[in-house]
Amino acid sequence: QFVSSGGCALIGLWIVWPFEMLKNQTQAGVGGTILDKVRNTPGGVLGLYRGIAPGSISVFLGNGAAMIVMQQANGLITRWGLRS
Repeated sequence: QFVSSGGCALIGLWIVWPFEMLKNQTQAGVGGTILDKVRNTPGGVLGLYRGIAPGSISVFLGNGAAMIVMQQANGLITRWGLRS
């Protein structure tokens, strides 16, 4: 469960990351259209993934741990008879 939850979160992060980078550039006042921002990013489209490694580690570990905690909590709630 840890690996599957972390892996699913990674897929979502990798899909959203380039859009987040473009949003951050827009908020920072980098001029031009979205296409201009992609063209001016060092490395082009792949450059939009710059800095993704630390985020990936954090998302994988955080979501994996959250799934383990959720499973434990569900087990306790069931054992205590609090589930209707």
